[in-house]
This record gives sequence, structure tokens and C-alpha cells, in this order.
Amino acid sequence: MTLSLSRCWATQPKCCRNSCAALRRAGSSRIWSPTSSHDLINGYLPTGWSLEKWRAASQDESQHAELKAAAQRSCAQHIQAMLDFHAMGIHAVDYGNNLRQVPFDDGVKNAFDFPGFVPVYIRPLFCEGKGPFRWVALSGDPEDIYKTDAKLKELFPHNADMNRWLDMGARLHRVPGFAGTDLLAGPERASRRRSRVQRDGEER
Repeated sequence: MTLSLSRCWATQPKCCRNSCAALRRAGSSRIWSPTSSHDLINGYLPTGWSLEKWRAASQDESQHAELKAAAQRSCAQHIQAMLDFHAMGIHAVDYGNNLRQVPFDDGVKNAFDFPGFVPVYIRPLFCEGKGPFRWVALSGDPEDIYKTDAKLKELFPHNADMNRWLDMGARLHRVPGFAGTDLLAGPERASRRRSRVQRDGEER
């Protein structure tokens, strides 16, 4: 389920209910929001605002108060939509991006009824000794990332979650700018093995 579905809830609830039903029939039962709400002036497009209006207001300090107020109202609608999904049994999370705090401060006192992504999904991995590994191909060549992915699959053939993630990334994600990969891996001496890949000249 995409973020746009939660944003449309306030104006098209019937459409969203039908979409929810269709997604659940297809086996989908989660909604999450990566929307940035740390900076309401530069990071959040209010409902009903065009990009042109938002850009002009973000660059004009005299319009910041109006923009911030509109963004706060939209955040409240946004969170209320996610709370409605949550009440319907749809598992909802935000991405630790202040999205729940803004409506909470604005009077939506149950904004934290659904959890954040990190406590639900990342903290348990930390408890297993798993953590994030990130790398980029300074060559700018996506093929270097694909070589790294292939080597990881060779070194960790039994890590089904990691291999599924790498396969999905190669199939679904385009490379904007520098090629890069973000991965959660366990205490399997990944750094030492990666160093060996570099030492043996398999990456540029």
C-alpha cells in the first residue's frame, strides 16, 4: 500500500475503503509512510497545494507561517487516515520522521496509537546482532553494485531474507546518481568478507 492512498483518505474515503479491500484480498495488510515532517517549510507538501505554490511559499519567509499551518493540518489528516487504516486492522507504521509528533502537538492525542518502523522492525534485528551495511560504487557504474550483490549471495546463500531483498532491488529499483546498496546483515563477518572481495580485485 502506498502513501498516496493514506493522503487521499480525507477526500475520497469510499475509494480508499475499496482499495483497502482489494489489497487485503491480494494478501497486502500493511501501510507505511516515509514522509518527511522534520521541516514543515521545506519537507511537506500540504494537501491542495500545487508544487508551484509550495515552492514559492517555501522561498518567501513572509508566507512561512501560512505554509507551516497548512502543513500541520495536512499532517493531522495524514495521520488520521493512517489511524483509520489501523482501526480497520491494517498494520500501519511511520518511518521515524516526526509525522506522528506534529499532529500530536496539534491535538491528535492518539497519533501514536500505531508504532514506528524502527522499533517494530529494526530494533529486533539489533537484538540479534544485525545492523546496517551501506556501500556505493564510486565508479558510478551500477554493474559494480550488481557484482557486490552477487558476491553477497554467494557468501551467504542461506540468508533467504537478504537474498530476496537483493533480488528485488536489482529487479525493481532504478539507480539515481551514484549506485548504492543498503542492507541489514548479521554478525557473519560481512566486513571481513567484503574486504576480501575488494582485495581480490572483484570490484573497482
